[in-house]
Amino acid sequence: MELETSDHSRIIFDAGTGLRELGNDLFLRPDYKTNRVYHLIFSHFHWDHIQGLPFFGPAYDAENTIIIYSTRKDCKQFLENQMLQPYFPVPMFGERGLKAKFEFRIIERDVPTFKIGNAEIGWHRVRHPGGAVSYSVTDNGKKIIYSTDTELRQQDLEKNEQNKKFYSDVDIMIIDAQYTLQDSIAKEGWGHSTYSMAVDFAINWGIKKILLFHQEPTYTDKAIFNIRSSAITYRDCQGMQLPEIDVAQEGMDIII
Repeated sequence: MELETSDHSRIIFDAGTGLRELGNDLFLRPDYKTNRVYHLIFSHFHWDHIQGLPFFGPAYDAENTIIIYSTRKDCKQFLENQMLQPYFPVPMFGERGLKAKFEFRIIERDVPTFKIGNAEIGWHRVRHPGGAVSYSVTDNGKKIIYSTDTELRQQDLEKNEQNKKFYSDVDIMIIDAQYTLQDSIAKEGWGHSTYSMAVDFAINWGIKKILLFHQEPTYTDKAIFNIRSSAITYRDCQGMQLPEIDVAQEGMDIII
């Protein structure tokens, strides 16, 4: 997911296979040669969140700078390892490696927020095998949350100070809603949520809009949009008008 802030800072969350298409799109933008810094923030390092990096075209341009953020101190090693022989023909660093300049910034446990340009970035640990982090971005009076690979639980609904600071006053949340209720029963502990839990969560925190995300790869497009319809019906049955509900799609643009 790419986000452009009010001062035109370019923030990218995770590096799945969609990063290749994003790179191709960036090359075509009028500001490509003037906006050369990319802030790449990782939620975690499972395959589907890193394997697009070796195919990210701007990473091969020596004029670019890619700043990587993670709570994991060994994030550089994780990314390097996937580009070692025999997994990939081009190493991450070195004479034959990616040409962009890389910086690595570790998010420390005692630093709840940090700045990228005008935007304030917050982070919050979520339930997922091996651990994962969701991120909030607050800029120009608007707030979004990116919460992929999240198995929502009762603790996330609690109105404690940590949760209130992170989940309050959210305009848009990109939220894991991978499963139907039936499938989730067999996959408890896999680190993903149901659409109904996502709706309950959004109502609990007064979130204005949710984008259902991290779709189950075995579901057809029809099944995914049926989930959206079911989520809307579930919300309506609770007598609520919000959150607005949509399905996250590749290439989708949203202005807030």
